[in-house]
Amino acid sequence: MLSSFDHNTLTINQTCPHDTVFESDIALSQQRQAGFSLLEILIVINLLGLMLAIGWPSLQEMLARQQAQSYIRQFQQHLNFARIMAISSGRVVTFCPWHNGECLNQWWQIPIQINQQQQQKNTELKLLRLLDRPTDAHWLYYNREQIQFRQDGSLQALQNGTFIYCAKQYSWHYTLTLSQAGRSQSEFVPTPCPH
Repeated sequence: MLSSFDHNTLTINQTCPHDTVFESDIALSQQRQAGFSLLEILIVINLLGLMLAIGWPSLQEMLARQQAQSYIRQFQQHLNFARIMAISSGRVVTFCPWHNGECLNQWWQIPIQINQQQQQKNTELKLLRLLDRPTDAHWLYYNREQIQFRQDGSLQALQNGTFIYCAKQYSWHYTLTLSQAGRSQSEFVPTPCPH
């Protein structure tokens, strides 16, 4: 009986070396399952690439529209500044693309200057502000080469009109209408550029 008791005790207390290896293999395989396989990572990368390819044109158009909106807002602020300076100083203020001492009708290519006459009948001008030209892929059109604000804030004769700001590759544009009284109003137009 003693031998059978010893045998039972030995079987209960004795641990098999294979069991420990098996337990460590289970722990090791559980650790491996916590990460991602190469196949899973490649699938995620391909899906991200596909989403980017689909969304990239929309993202570019959104950025172009934001640039256009920002430029038109800045342009309108500069027009308002020129008008206020003409009223407050009692002198004519010129708003135009200025190059080599003259105004040119190249609103999309040349930085715009706001110049003020030094004296009533004087041709000498004082630079008040400078506005950069639009981004390379964008265009700004106007039917005149300059805008001159009089002492009362109105425009010189026949200088009213509509600025058109385009990003040629998209089917929308902005307009900024300038009244004879010197006031401006901008608008988004969801049709292709007319120029």
